[in-house]
Amino acid sequence: MRKAVEQTRRGISWDDQERLTDLDFADGIALIEEKANKLQEAITKLSNEAALIGLRISAKKSKVTSIGSYNTQMVINVDAKQLERVNRSAYLGSTVVCDETQQQMRVFE
Repeated sequence: MRKAVEQTRRGISWDDQERLTDLDFADGIALIEEKANKLQEAITKLSNEAALIGLRISAKKSKVTSIGSYNTQMVINVDAKQLERVNRSAYLGSTVVCDETQQQMRVFE
């Protein structure tokens, strides 16, 4: 994972010197990028690094969500398969809802 996201200018600005590139969970990760092309680059890099150790990203289980209307036409692929875009997702009992009209994200438990 570190090799896949260790490049400069990846992720979102966290403070003046740091960037948030991903969230790690027990059984998955969330890649975070400000632009669709950067997210595609991160997915491709992660997929390539994972393949080196015999792992692969499941396009069937992976989802893409965006906050803000500027990403409405975003298409992200892994191994030539388009990932499904969702506006709502659940993880560990919490539901994340993205409202593109107001450019907000809400978490419900």
